[in-house]
Amino acid sequence: MVRAQHRLILALLLVSLALVLAACGSGPRSASGQAAQTGNVAADDGEVVVVTIKNFKFEPAHITVAPGTRVRFVNEDPTPHNVVQGTVADVGRKDHTPLFESPELQEGQSWEYVFDTEGEFAYVCTVAGHYLMGMVGSVTVTADSEAVAAAAASVPSTEPTDAEVEHDHTHDAAPALSMQALVDAYPDLYSLKPEGLVELQPFRVEGNVKEFALDIQEVQHELIDGVVVTAWAFNGILPGPTIRVQEGDIVRVHFTNTHHQPHTIHWHGIYADQEHDGVPHTSAAVMPGETRVYEWVAEAPGTYWYHCHVDSYRHVDMGMYGAIIIEPKDPEAVTWANEYTLILDDWDSNVDAMATRYEPNHNYFLLNGRAFPDVPTLTLKVGETTRIRLINAAYSNVAMHMHGPSFMVVESDGKPVPLPYEKDTLDIAPGERYDIEVTPRKAGLYPFHAHNLRYVTNDGMYPGGMHLMLDIRP
Repeated sequence: MVRAQHRLILALLLVSLALVLAACGSGPRSASGQAAQTGNVAADDGEVVVVTIKNFKFEPAHITVAPGTRVRFVNEDPTPHNVVQGTVADVGRKDHTPLFESPELQEGQSWEYVFDTEGEFAYVCTVAGHYLMGMVGSVTVTADSEAVAAAAASVPSTEPTDAEVEHDHTHDAAPALSMQALVDAYPDLYSLKPEGLVELQPFRVEGNVKEFALDIQEVQHELIDGVVVTAWAFNGILPGPTIRVQEGDIVRVHFTNTHHQPHTIHWHGIYADQEHDGVPHTSAAVMPGETRVYEWVAEAPGTYWYHCHVDSYRHVDMGMYGAIIIEPKDPEAVTWANEYTLILDDWDSNVDAMATRYEPNHNYFLLNGRAFPDVPTLTLKVGETTRIRLINAAYSNVAMHMHGPSFMVVESDGKPVPLPYEKDTLDIAPGERYDIEVTPRKAGLYPFHAHNLRYVTNDGMYPGGMHLMLDIRP
């Protein structure tokens, strides 16, 4: 009986040992440093290789190591990053399960992974679309000691340059200047328009060459009285300043990235050369601390806009946009007495801009960066033609409806329509621009608002959102 019990205990011990060995397996092992622990804790044996994360790069980006090597990823950026196994093509694929995935690493945090199995292991940073900026790397695991030694000898120095040491990565959001305060502070550079937009003046004009300066600032912006959100704003205002030039001008924009994220400026509707088109994978992103000069020719009169094209879903939604107006060279082509520009936008007041998955739920709907009732009233006159330029920077179609007078649609996407047509409601797709003209016959106070009726609320409360008044005077 005792022997039978001993045999049973021995059998149970053997089964337990087998289960432990099966659980350990022979694949790569991972452990975290200061970040939250994920995966199995790495063994203490084996070499440690450090990959530094800074300036939106993995350094070194490609390493060759022996099996059993522990790779430690250390984030020295003020921006959160992660390390996710896979290629750029794997990001977002439901059929791809990463072999390893770190938590988001804040500045100073590290995370480790032990590579036990030979092979090629690609990885990317998926935070805020950073992989689109070249945040990719790979680890080659091989038992070939000569290949490992050769690769180690070729690794470049990761010591920071003087410019990197001097660059200030601080990015606390400051309160946004009011439009009027900005104009008062820099009267030679800005002018305030009655619809609540600021126009940017060139800092240099030589012949038909006009040069402008833009930067990007993280600010606290007020959607309506008492509702403040973090915005990424050109020159610290939302929308960014309007650039107004004349047909035939050569436009140069000096863009300094004073923000903590990579950015570009895309000139929506402008036929710029590829290198100046502002798309990161075809004309390069502007990294934090860098300056880029964009140049293009103002070929056709009309309404255009500019916006960031890095992780556009996120960056445009954070406020990185502004209007471009190209005036006709022939002054007689201007047949309207007055004009206004309205930029339509939607906003999620609760969204985390740096979340790995950016999934906004818009609850405020804006005209020139503000929601009703904190929007200006537009003044028109009976018998006088007013042009209204409409730009849709929102995620969805917006149907703008005018009470009282109807309007004529005269331009679409910067081009005259073949035959102007009359409307009182106009559906505008994301990115589209329309120029409409109004010649009122009667005086009165009339609404002009979005007819997607959710868009005339503030966080679900009516009235609000994309709603303003037309004050038509005799």
